Amino acid sequence: TSYEDPAIRAVIPDECLQNPNAWLVNVPLVNFAIVEMHQSERVLLQFGFRQPIPMALEVLDDHHIIDLRQLHTDWLRFWSHYIQIWEDWYDYIPT
Repeated sequence: TSYEDPAIRAVIPDECLQNPNAWLVNVPLVNFAIVEMHQSERVLLQFGFRQPIPMALEVLDDHHIIDLRQLHTDWLRFWSHYIQIWEDWYDYIPT
């Protein structure tokens, strides 16, 4: 892979290289009011894995009509389902 190139490796932080399996997980990326699914299965061939036929994507449009002026929103509770998936990321490594 291109990550084996020493010039590229030099700019990747060490914590990103501790567990390369983390590169392949299919989990939500949560940033306060925004959640997007990390679609790692789209690049599995690059890492020597079999790439499956894509499943239907989870549509989060209903969640993204949020008015960001809701200053008192408890984002931890609001996104708890997706945060739990993120915390269990090891269960989402393709095999």
